[in-house]
Amino acid sequence: MLSLATTGTSIDLVTMQKEIMEAGQADAVPITYLSQLGAGIPVDIDVTHHARELVRIAGERELLNKAHNLHEAAKSGNGTFPDAINDLEGALIAYRSHSSAGQHLFEAITEDRYRLSLPEIGSVLEVDRLRREHNELLAELCVRCRLPGAKSFGGTLSIADFNLSSGRARTERAKLLASRAGSKSVDWTAALEELCQRVLTAERQGQPAVDLRTLERPAPDDSIRIDGLSLPRRHPAVLFGDGGTAKSYLALHILGNMAQRGMRVGLFDWELAGEDHRDRLERLFGPDMPEVVYARCERPLTFEADRLVRIVREQRLEYAVFDSAAFACDGPPESAEV
Repeated sequence: MLSLATTGTSIDLVTMQKEIMEAGQADAVPITYLSQLGAGIPVDIDVTHHARELVRIAGERELLNKAHNLHEAAKSGNGTFPDAINDLEGALIAYRSHSSAGQHLFEAITEDRYRLSLPEIGSVLEVDRLRREHNELLAELCVRCRLPGAKSFGGTLSIADFNLSSGRARTERAKLLASRAGSKSVDWTAALEELCQRVLTAERQGQPAVDLRTLERPAPDDSIRIDGLSLPRRHPAVLFGDGGTAKSYLALHILGNMAQRGMRVGLFDWELAGEDHRDRLERLFGPDMPEVVYARCERPLTFEADRLVRIVREQRLEYAVFDSAAFACDGPPESAEV
């Protein structure tokens, strides 16, 4: 009934019989049961919901049977206990799959990060650091799993680079996940296929084209004015000058003023130390210093980017200073490629 309802096929005695025959279950379902089942459906209800309820009740009954078998196997000690555990796990996954059908949650967390939640197997698949190389879409794939007996570290089953454009990569990663999850009932190939298709579709679609005339004009506060400087709120700006001309001091003065206006601000620093900036902040604003979130950076920005994105997200920062662009470069700053 659930299968018929989801495909938009009318539900009656003939269609139900045909569906059961195609599933190879004709001998297991008496025609009288089908007749009573079909007669009990009012025409004005949501048939899909009715079918899902029948599947849920049947799944609960199956779970109880498998749990009873597990209990008996544990008491008997005849060596069937591992098989009984696998049977119960399979019934649990099937029950979750039916009860959460259509509820896979796919989210775009940031521009290069997506998450697919699979509640029926207690797992989350997340890709981060999306990038194109040789016309293929690569990412870091993190799989978290709560299945009993899974070989996970802190709830993470696996985390490694992954080629979303490669069918072979999906098959190989599915084998790895199956071996670490320790469950034969989970179709990891289907899970990875769904993730890859959703991510590839989202990346191809991107942001929709719009009529430029329908967009809102920039708000009056789109630029932040501080001591004669006009800083764009949604775009990068550069303070340029020779060494020793107080650029870092001026940047800290700007951040302090923004913080006094209620903004969440951060300072990502490749040059000095936190103690130096703390001393300067007090010299600028006195003992009642505004809050400036500080992070010391030791490596080029290409390596620090992930950490800084997390800080921005966790600290809810609205504006940040990167001090300085030259020291953040991964190579000679005068090189166009760098």
